[in-house]
Amino acid sequence: MSDLAAAGMILALAVFVLFFYFFLDKWIQDRVAVILTGVLHGVSISTKDRWTLLRTSWLGTIFGGVGLMLIQILMWIVLGRQVANDELRLLAYLNGFFAAIGVANWVYQGATQFPHLVSVLRQAEAD
Repeated sequence: MSDLAAAGMILALAVFVLFFYFFLDKWIQDRVAVILTGVLHGVSISTKDRWTLLRTSWLGTIFGGVGLMLIQILMWIVLGRQVANDELRLLAYLNGFFAAIGVANWVYQGATQFPHLVSVLRQAEAD
């Protein structure tokens, strides 16, 4: 693979991963706000619907996002192995490292937010 083609692929994949991560992170935070407040697009929703959002939308997005980011990390590794230029290889591996930080962030968010969301929903059921 030529250096120019590799640089173009690294740039294109980096821009995609960046926008993907921030879009999905905003989506996750919006789901958290809906689950916590019980208000979706200005309309109150039932506790049952909030539980459904937690199990389907929030958990699905966390697991799906982590899975897709892991695939993207593998793409960075494969791309790095295809590049002959040491600087471009390092750039590909660094991008993979930063994608791994994103995965760690979502795993941390999931581990810390899930018990809190469950607690809030149980309290809402008790009230």
